Amino acid sequence: MPDGPMPDGSLAGRTEMGSPLLQLVGVAKTYRTLRDAAVVALSPTTLEIRPGEFVSIVGPSSCGKTTLLNLMAGLIRPSAGRILFRGRNADGPSTEVGLVFQRPVLLP
Repeated sequence: MPDGPMPDGSLAGRTEMGSPLLQLVGVAKTYRTLRDAAVVALSPTTLEIRPGEFVSIVGPSSCGKTTLLNLMAGLIRPSAGRILFRGRNADGPSTEVGLVFQRPVLLP
């Protein structure tokens, strides 16, 4: 069975644990500089998170971890790919998704 996303957006070779709670299919984020140069913040990423799973995102500084979390929370839009929450397109923030920022910016 091939690796990577299937036409329905699911991942090949995964055992079924119910429908995905969150799916990212080929999600990427690229920013443009003032001189119109491309800065890739997140390369195409495919991921499924199912109910009850505990997921950690680990990597070196500036590899796209925070960008990925901001995309999943709906705070920024992807440059490419799709994000599905409970099988529906996630096109903005949801009251069903929480995010704790890296720095306590709301506290003195």
